[in-house]
Amino acid sequence: RSDQSKHARRDWELAAKRFREHKSEVDDLVERCMTQDIGNDRELRAFTFSYVKSDPYFFRSGYILERLVRRIKKLDLSETEKVLIQELILKRIDTNALRNFRDICRLIPMIETEGFSNKIAARLRSDEPSIRHRAEFAALYFPIRGKARGVGFEMA
Repeated sequence: RSDQSKHARRDWELAAKRFREHKSEVDDLVERCMTQDIGNDRELRAFTFSYVKSDPYFFRSGYILERLVRRIKKLDLSETEKVLIQELILKRIDTNALRNFRDICRLIPMIETEGFSNKIAARLRSDEPSIRHRAEFAALYFPIRGKARGVGFEMA
């Protein structure tokens, strides 16, 4: 039994070492996105919005998305890029917000359209409490249009 434990421990250590040492093209692109101007680099900008669109879920993917969102805040967005972010927010409202939902919602003032606000409003009337709750949270990030945030939305 002790031999089995030693072998299992060695296998675990080897797997952990391989995991720590693994590098992919994604790692290189993420690093470049953090250190270079994504606004003027077509490859990095395309990667950034491909990442947003795919919304991957793997070890540390959420942290990467948070960092990319900070970079996106500094950009003048195309209509296509705005739609990608809108779709991500709606997907997160419909499924699971995850810890970086707040960071993504902070982009709402940059991407707001009447159609997008109508889609949020529809989710505010959802029969599903969790969808309603996440929609209420997102609605708070729409620009102030009166005395209170979320004016024009019927909060549940």
